[in-house]
Amino acid sequence: MQLARLLRERVNLGPAVIAPRTSLGICTSVHRPAAAFEVRLHAADEAMYAAKQLGTH
Repeated sequence: MQLARLLRERVNLGPAVIAPRTSLGICTSVHRPAAAFEVRLHAADEAMYAAKQLGTH
């Protein structure tokens, strides 16, 4: 996947080169299509933090 490869690239910050880590939280509105944006954003945040706790990040 191209996005995954791009997110793993090292970043040159002059004297330092860093390897950033990225987390994404994904939430769909399939089960609650009328849910407000804030509700879906909160669900995506919860998914991201749950993945981090499992060590899949």
